Amino acid sequence: MTAMKRLSLMLLLVVVSVGAAIFSAEVAHALTDQQNKFAADVASHGGPAADQMITPAVMETGQTLGDAVCADLRKGATANEVIGVSSDIHMPMSQAEVVVYWAITDLCPGQLGQRQDSWRDGG
Repeated sequence: MTAMKRLSLMLLLVVVSVGAAIFSAEVAHALTDQQNKFAADVASHGGPAADQMITPAVMETGQTLGDAVCADLRKGATANEVIGVSSDIHMPMSQAEVVVYWAITDLCPGQLGQRQDSWRDGG
């Protein structure tokens, strides 16, 4: 095998290896403007901090806690039920209220009828 063929073969292997590495790497999802607004609104109104809301798992799936709240509401859960479950599992009641308020406001405005103004700042 000539030196030129060996060099060509080595370059081909490098290109294939780099391509495979890029293809197999996890794809991070960019959050939408609405999702980023949700995280900022929650953090600025007494809910969990944005860095607690935008985790590697969120970036991997592209789904925020607010998206999960909206999905539950669309499936028929009431906002009070979502707040109750969230406060039992994830966070204090006041933070759960903030999360649900801003999820409805920023991500699923079709559910505005379930939102209560007292939840805006967790109280």
